[in-house]
Amino acid sequence: MLTLEYLVGSQPPADLEEWTALACRIARNHAISELRKRKTRQKYGDVGLTDQEDTIEPLPNDDYRDPVDQKRLIGILQDQFREGVMATDGEVILDAVAAGESHEEIARELGTTRTAVKKRLARMRETFADQVENEGMSHLKREKG
Repeated sequence: MLTLEYLVGSQPPADLEEWTALACRIARNHAISELRKRKTRQKYGDVGLTDQEDTIEPLPNDDYRDPVDQKRLIGILQDQFREGVMATDGEVILDAVAAGESHEEIARELGTTRTAVKKRLARMRETFADQVENEGMSHLKREKG
């Protein structure tokens, strides 16, 4: 088949020796081409077209959240504060943490210990994470890192 494709638009060989030489050259070139393709597939995987649907995943970026998801998460947090579920002085602690203050600075501001601030913050994170999971949005929770 490859020999016939090669002959389209060109002069056919004159005798048996030329036919044999042509067939050998085509076979050798085909083998080299297939070997290169195999090496490429081994190195990069199958990069050709397939019937399988492409899976598109977002690029890893810890700073990005979908605005709709972010509003839902903020709504959950606000509800928890309204309902009194969060720890004592929770809003002050969260604001201070968001502003980059250390646990010692927050403790001094609240007139409590650093350990108490750490425990309250941990309890608030756990309460929030549980509620996010209960709302069916556990895929939005950030991994500890």
